[in-house]
Amino acid sequence: MNILPCMINVKIYSKIEHLINKVNFCFQEMLKDEVRTLTYRNSMWHNKHLFKGKIVLDVGCGTGILSMFAAKAGAEHVYGIDMSGIVEQAKQIVERNGLADKVGSC
Repeated sequence: MNILPCMINVKIYSKIEHLINKVNFCFQEMLKDEVRTLTYRNSMWHNKHLFKGKIVLDVGCGTGILSMFAAKAGAEHVYGIDMSGIVEQAKQIVERNGLADKVGSC
């Protein structure tokens, strides 16, 4: 009886680990897409008047890259939300980029 629950837990953990790896791979692929990333950055940078003094909600913030772009474009504050585990890394990325005072809740 004790063997079965252990096997189930290992299987569940294995599936969760696979999903985490798949999610991280997707984020890596998006970040590697330089044209996509720079297009987002440039569209925000060249439209600062739309961000200046605004509160921004970044739904599905992932690594926080778009949240940081919005902050740098002049947003008063950016709230990033995501339901994946990447948010812990996003918090570190935001902090390392000196934007923790403007970007939060990732």
